[in-house]
Amino acid sequence: MQEEILSFLRCSVTGLPLRLQVIEEVERTYQQGRITEIKTGILSVGNGWFYPVIDGIPRMLPEAVYDYAGFLRTHIPDFDQQVETLEERYNQIASGNRQKNSRTKASFAMEWKFFHPEKKDKLWHFDQASLGSLFLLETGFAGSRYRRKAGI
Repeated sequence: MQEEILSFLRCSVTGLPLRLQVIEEVERTYQQGRITEIKTGILSVGNGWFYPVIDGIPRMLPEAVYDYAGFLRTHIPDFDQQVETLEERYNQIASGNRQKNSRTKASFAMEWKFFHPEKKDKLWHFDQASLGSLFLLETGFAGSRYRRKAGI
């Protein structure tokens, strides 16, 4: 996660701006040069909500307090008390979302078990240009002025 995106992120429950506690940074090289990115951290908001950043990805679902409890407990001294306060204050939003999303997460995890990058499995069987053409076709924009904007 690049720190610059922090200004665009909001708490998924309250919509309030988030603060970032950086735990680990990493340097990456892109075409535009070297960039420092947040590898691990914690996003938080004054009302008690907090979300982990793991492998550079902000995990912004309310139930992240349960899904990543091990990570969060390591970095938030009074983690269990804070989760209890959240549950009381927000009437079980996190635990309700956890229950609601559990089947989707289980299904998604099962699908990823079939993916083997070491065997050169591909997520899609198209190159980038073919994916762009497929997108335009499926959205009904094929042959329109959007083709030029998409670089196809």
